[in-house]
Amino acid sequence: MNNVGAKDEEHLVLIGDEATAATEKLPVIDDGATAPDLPEGAELQNDGTVLLTLLEPVTLKYRRSSGETREEPVDKLLFHRLRGADLIAIQNTASGSKGWVAIARSVRMSELKMKLLFERMDGADAMAASQIVGFFLERGHPIGR
Repeated sequence: MNNVGAKDEEHLVLIGDEATAATEKLPVIDDGATAPDLPEGAELQNDGTVLLTLLEPVTLKYRRSSGETREEPVDKLLFHRLRGADLIAIQNTASGSKGWVAIARSVRMSELKMKLLFERMDGADAMAASQIVGFFLERGHPIGR
């Protein structure tokens, strides 16, 4: 007879045979992988980035320094973990701009372009983007490599 043990904080259940195992109510043990606390529309990718699908896509319209007019549809944003250099840039930004600068650094978009995008984003999408940046700044979230 091969005993297999399953333990949670409250009790220990030993299983002596398969018949007993089928009738016992066993505790569920989490293998340590917890679902990340991400906003609706955000998906953790295998490489540790987070892909946010916008509820309301935005079309950026701007003129390049060459005079060329550009239109860029934006329906998704890919967020990356922040590094020390990103945190320094955010810290050195005026307090009213820190939110969208943090998002710009995480999605690796120019601050000027992000400001233009952020001003046109739906409020729910803007809040979701801010939550994702916050997600990366909390300790203990698993990331892929």
